[in-house]
Amino acid sequence: MKCGLFSLCVSAVGCVLALQFQSRAIARSQETVLHSFAGAPDGAYPDASLIDVKGTLYSTTEGGGTATHALGTVFALDPGTGAETVVYSFCTKKSRKKLPRCEDAQAPMAGLIDVKEMLYGTTYYGGSYNAGAVFRLNPRTGAERLLYSFCNHQNCANGEGPSASLIDENGMLYGTTQQGGTYNGGTVFALNPNTGAETVLYSFGSGGTDGYSPGAA
Repeated sequence: MKCGLFSLCVSAVGCVLALQFQSRAIARSQETVLHSFAGAPDGAYPDASLIDVKGTLYSTTEGGGTATHALGTVFALDPGTGAETVVYSFCTKKSRKKLPRCEDAQAPMAGLIDVKEMLYGTTYYGGSYNAGAVFRLNPRTGAERLLYSFCNHQNCANGEGPSASLIDENGMLYGTTQQGGTYNGGTVFALNPNTGAETVLYSFGSGGTDGYSPGAA
Protein backbone atom coordinates (compact mmCIF):
# COMPACT_ATOMS: atom_id res chain seq x y z
CA MET A 1 0.00 0.00 0.00
CA LYS A 2 1.39 3.40 -0.97
CA CYS A 3 0.68 6.23 1.42
CA GLY A 4 1.17 9.98 1.25
CA LEU A 5 0.90 12.41 4.10
CA PHE A 6 -2.76 11.55 4.51
CA SER A 7 -3.94 8.12 3.36
CA LEU A 8 -6.55 5.48 3.99
CA CYS A 9 -6.09 2.00 5.37
CA VAL A 10 -8.65 -0.76 5.56
CA SER A 11 -8.86 -3.25 8.38
CA ALA A 12 -12.12 -4.34 9.94
CA VAL A 13 -14.08 -1.22 9.01
CA GLY A 14 -11.09 1.03 8.22
CA CYS A 15 -9.29 4.09 9.46
CA VAL A 16 -7.78 7.38 8.39
CA LEU A 17 -4.11 7.72 9.22
CA ALA A 18 -1.32 10.23 8.91
CA LEU A 19 2.30 9.33 8.26
CA GLN A 20 5.15 11.63 9.10
CA PHE A 21 8.52 10.67 7.60
CA GLN A 22 11.72 11.80 9.24
CA SER A 23 14.36 13.10 6.87
CA ARG A 24 17.05 10.54 7.79
CA ALA A 25 15.46 7.26 8.80
CA ILE A 26 12.22 5.55 7.92
CA ALA A 27 12.60 3.59 11.14
CA ARG A 28 11.97 6.80 13.03
CA SER A 29 8.76 7.67 11.13
CA GLN A 30 5.61 8.17 13.13
CA GLU A 31 2.02 7.25 12.40
CA THR A 32 -1.08 8.77 13.95
CA VAL A 33 -4.54 7.31 13.55
CA LEU A 34 -6.80 10.28 12.97
CA HIS A 35 -10.07 8.36 12.94
CA SER A 36 -11.15 4.72 13.22
CA PHE A 37 -14.45 3.90 11.57
CA ALA A 38 -17.11 2.01 13.48
CA GLY A 39 -19.53 1.22 10.66
CA ALA A 40 -22.60 2.98 11.97
CA PRO A 41 -23.12 5.82 12.17
CA ASP A 42 -19.77 7.08 10.87
CA GLY A 43 -19.11 4.82 7.87
CA ALA A 44 -17.17 1.65 7.03
CA TYR A 45 -14.68 0.43 4.43
CA PRO A 46 -12.95 3.55 3.10
CA ASP A 47 -11.60 2.54 -0.31
CA ALA A 48 -10.79 5.92 -1.81
CA SER A 49 -8.25 8.71 -1.53
CA LEU A 50 -8.84 11.87 0.44
CA ILE A 51 -9.10 15.36 -1.01
CA ASP A 52 -8.30 18.61 0.77
CA VAL A 53 -10.88 21.40 0.48
CA LYS A 54 -9.84 24.49 2.40
CA GLY A 55 -8.17 22.49 5.13
CA THR A 56 -10.90 19.87 5.55
CA LEU A 57 -10.43 16.33 4.22
CA TYR A 58 -13.26 14.65 2.30
CA SER A 59 -13.75 11.12 1.03
CA THR A 60 -16.20 8.22 0.87
CA THR A 61 -16.85 4.92 2.58
CA GLU A 62 -18.36 1.98 0.76
CA GLY A 63 -20.54 0.99 3.72
CA GLY A 64 -21.88 2.25 7.01
CA GLY A 65 -23.51 5.56 7.75
CA THR A 66 -26.62 6.82 9.47
CA ALA A 67 -29.19 5.53 6.95
CA THR A 68 -31.19 2.45 7.89
CA HIS A 69 -29.55 0.34 5.20
CA ALA A 70 -26.01 1.68 5.91
CA LEU A 71 -24.73 1.58 2.33
CA GLY A 72 -22.03 4.22 2.23
CA THR A 73 -21.15 7.77 3.15
CA VAL A 74 -19.41 10.97 2.21
CA PHE A 75 -17.48 12.17 5.24
CA ALA A 76 -15.44 15.17 6.32
CA LEU A 77 -12.43 15.02 8.64
CA ASP A 78 -10.58 17.73 10.52
CA PRO A 79 -6.91 16.67 10.24
CA GLY A 80 -5.99 18.76 13.24
CA THR A 81 -8.44 17.23 15.70
CA GLY A 82 -9.46 13.96 14.03
CA ALA A 83 -13.12 14.96 14.31
CA GLU A 84 -15.17 13.16 11.65
CA THR A 85 -18.56 14.23 10.32
CA VAL A 86 -20.84 12.26 8.03
CA VAL A 87 -21.86 14.75 5.36
CA TYR A 88 -24.21 12.34 3.60
CA SER A 89 -25.41 8.76 4.11
CA PHE A 90 -26.48 6.87 0.99
CA CYS A 91 -29.65 4.83 0.63
CA THR A 92 -31.85 7.28 2.49
CA LYS A 93 -34.21 7.08 -0.51
CA LYS A 94 -35.04 3.39 -0.72
CA SER A 95 -37.01 2.32 -3.78
CA ARG A 96 -40.66 1.64 -3.05
CA LYS A 97 -40.65 -1.08 -5.67
CA LYS A 98 -39.55 -4.61 -4.85
CA LEU A 99 -36.06 -4.06 -6.24
CA PRO A 100 -32.74 -4.03 -4.34
CA ARG A 101 -31.81 -0.46 -5.12
CA CYS A 102 -31.30 2.89 -3.45
CA GLU A 103 -32.54 5.69 -5.65
CA ASP A 104 -30.09 8.21 -4.20
CA ALA A 105 -27.23 5.76 -5.01
CA GLN A 106 -25.16 3.42 -2.83
CA ALA A 107 -21.66 2.03 -2.28
CA PRO A 108 -19.26 4.76 -3.42
CA MET A 109 -15.91 3.11 -4.14
CA ALA A 110 -14.09 6.11 -5.63
CA GLY A 111 -12.92 9.42 -4.25
CA LEU A 112 -14.44 12.84 -4.79
CA ILE A 113 -13.54 15.90 -6.81
CA ASP A 114 -14.16 19.51 -5.85
CA VAL A 115 -15.61 21.75 -8.55
CA LYS A 116 -16.51 25.28 -7.47
CA GLU A 117 -17.02 24.17 -3.84
CA MET A 118 -19.33 21.30 -4.82
CA LEU A 119 -18.32 17.65 -4.45
CA TYR A 120 -18.83 15.18 -7.31
CA GLY A 121 -18.48 11.42 -7.21
CA THR A 122 -19.67 8.02 -8.43
CA THR A 123 -21.27 5.00 -6.81
CA TYR A 124 -20.96 1.40 -7.97
CA TYR A 125 -24.55 0.47 -7.17
CA GLY A 126 -27.83 2.27 -6.66
CA GLY A 127 -29.52 4.88 -8.75
CA SER A 128 -32.68 4.37 -10.74
CA TYR A 129 -31.51 1.04 -12.19
CA ASN A 130 -29.17 -0.21 -9.43
CA ALA A 131 -26.20 -0.02 -11.81
CA GLY A 132 -24.36 2.97 -10.37
CA ALA A 133 -24.66 6.71 -10.52
CA VAL A 134 -22.96 10.09 -10.67
CA PHE A 135 -23.89 12.46 -7.84
CA ARG A 136 -23.28 16.01 -6.65
CA LEU A 137 -23.10 16.98 -2.99
CA ASN A 138 -23.10 20.34 -1.24
CA PRO A 139 -20.57 19.88 1.60
CA ARG A 140 -22.01 22.80 3.56
CA THR A 141 -25.64 21.66 3.61
CA GLY A 142 -25.36 17.92 2.94
CA ALA A 143 -27.84 18.21 0.05
CA GLU A 144 -27.25 15.44 -2.51
CA ARG A 145 -28.46 15.36 -6.09
CA LEU A 146 -28.33 12.40 -8.45
CA LEU A 147 -27.02 13.64 -11.79
CA TYR A 148 -27.12 10.40 -13.76
CA SER A 149 -28.13 6.75 -13.33
CA PHE A 150 -26.37 4.12 -15.44
CA CYS A 151 -27.94 1.24 -17.35
CA ASN A 152 -30.94 3.19 -18.62
CA HIS A 153 -30.20 1.93 -22.16
CA GLN A 154 -30.81 -1.57 -23.49
CA ASN A 155 -28.07 -3.99 -22.36
CA CYS A 156 -26.50 -1.12 -20.38
CA ALA A 157 -24.99 0.36 -23.53
CA ASN A 158 -24.44 3.61 -21.62
CA GLY A 159 -22.26 1.90 -19.00
CA GLU A 160 -22.65 0.11 -15.68
CA GLY A 161 -20.79 0.06 -12.37
CA PRO A 162 -18.50 3.11 -12.14
CA SER A 163 -15.75 2.61 -9.56
CA ALA A 164 -13.29 5.37 -10.50
CA SER A 165 -13.07 9.03 -9.63
CA LEU A 166 -14.28 11.66 -12.03
CA ILE A 167 -12.24 14.42 -13.62
CA ASP A 168 -13.45 17.88 -14.56
CA GLU A 169 -12.37 19.35 -17.87
CA ASN A 170 -13.83 22.71 -18.93
CA GLY A 171 -17.05 22.07 -17.07
CA MET A 172 -17.56 18.51 -18.32
CA LEU A 173 -17.18 15.44 -16.11
CA TYR A 174 -15.33 12.39 -17.42
CA GLY A 175 -15.11 8.90 -15.96
CA THR A 176 -15.22 5.17 -16.58
CA THR A 177 -17.50 2.23 -15.87
CA GLN A 178 -16.37 -1.35 -15.26
CA GLN A 179 -19.19 -2.96 -17.22
CA GLY A 180 -21.66 -2.05 -19.92
CA GLY A 181 -21.05 -0.36 -23.22
CA THR A 182 -21.40 -1.86 -26.68
CA TYR A 183 -19.29 -4.94 -25.81
CA ASN A 184 -19.98 -5.09 -22.07
CA GLY A 185 -16.33 -4.43 -21.32
CA GLY A 186 -16.76 -1.04 -19.70
CA THR A 187 -16.79 2.50 -20.99
CA VAL A 188 -15.27 5.95 -20.97
CA PHE A 189 -18.04 8.51 -20.65
CA ALA A 190 -18.63 12.26 -20.57
CA LEU A 191 -21.35 13.88 -18.50
CA ASN A 192 -22.73 17.39 -18.56
CA PRO A 193 -23.37 18.20 -14.87
CA ASN A 194 -25.84 20.93 -15.75
CA THR A 195 -28.13 18.90 -18.00
CA GLY A 196 -27.37 15.32 -16.96
CA ALA A 197 -26.67 14.38 -20.58
CA GLU A 198 -24.24 11.43 -20.84
CA THR A 199 -22.21 10.38 -23.85
CA VAL A 200 -20.23 7.15 -24.19
CA LEU A 201 -16.89 8.11 -25.70
CA TYR A 202 -15.48 4.60 -25.94
CA SER A 203 -16.62 1.02 -25.26
CA PHE A 204 -13.98 -1.51 -24.25
CA GLY A 205 -13.84 -5.16 -25.27
CA SER A 206 -14.25 -4.86 -29.02
CA GLY A 207 -11.38 -7.16 -29.98
CA GLY A 208 -9.61 -8.31 -26.85
CA THR A 209 -6.64 -5.97 -27.30
CA ASP A 210 -8.09 -2.62 -26.29
CA GLY A 211 -8.57 -3.35 -22.58
CA TYR A 212 -11.45 -4.49 -20.44
CA SER A 213 -13.28 -3.36 -17.30
CA PRO A 214 -11.51 -0.11 -16.27
CA GLY A 215 -11.76 0.01 -12.51
CA ALA A 216 -9.24 2.44 -11.06
CA ALA A 217 -10.36 4.24 -7.91
